[in-house]
Amino acid sequence: MDPESFADFRESFSYGSRSDLNFKFLRALDDEAGYDFFQTLLTDLESAIDAGDVEPLLQTVYEFQVRAYTPGPDARHPFTYDESAWAPLKKPLSESRIGLFTTGGIFIEGHDPLGEPGISQAEATARVDDFLRSPPTLSMIPIDTPTEKLRIRHPGYDVRSSRRDYNSIFPVDSLLKAVDAGRIGELAAESFSTVGAAAQLRVRADFGPAIAAQFHESEIDAAFLVAA
Repeated sequence: MDPESFADFRESFSYGSRSDLNFKFLRALDDEAGYDFFQTLLTDLESAIDAGDVEPLLQTVYEFQVRAYTPGPDARHPFTYDESAWAPLKKPLSESRIGLFTTGGIFIEGHDPLGEPGISQAEATARVDDFLRSPPTLSMIPIDTPTEKLRIRHPGYDVRSSRRDYNSIFPVDSLLKAVDAGRIGELAAESFSTVGAAAQLRVRADFGPAIAAQFHESEIDAAFLVAA
């Protein structure tokens, strides 16, 4: 096996030989920050074993993710949007119909937006470049869909946690509790899902306006947007 540099090691977590999308942020760190991350992580791991407290360990991962993904002052953003679709809410949330829209790649078993049979999560991850060049596809999910009927596939993040708790990326239960508590008026009967890793120019030109039209048709007053 050829010698591997630390930079190669870091990058291997992002769609590489060690692909783990929970740690793909390592690619965005330089070597010094990468050394700092692993040293801090191992120190926190030792403390977690001794004290039985994993919170510092979780905080370290979170802080380095923020550090990796926060754009620097000279960062170039490939997509810019000059116009904003934000509009003032015309009535209180307690009287509003709320729509749920997630980019987490949720769909109903048997209604795979990519067709039957659909590709696996491993295949989706390997084909991330294809997703990024393709137009997004929309899944419509009734809010009373049983959890066991939900499926998830997304090439841009590790879906294992979302599969353990779909509410982390598709918070229907939390919104229904808000309805019961009177914090929002009602939740629209149909929710919407897509894969955010898609051709952004198509999102802007076609998909975004189509979603807005669907919200208007469903008489949705405001949308709860969940980014993946």
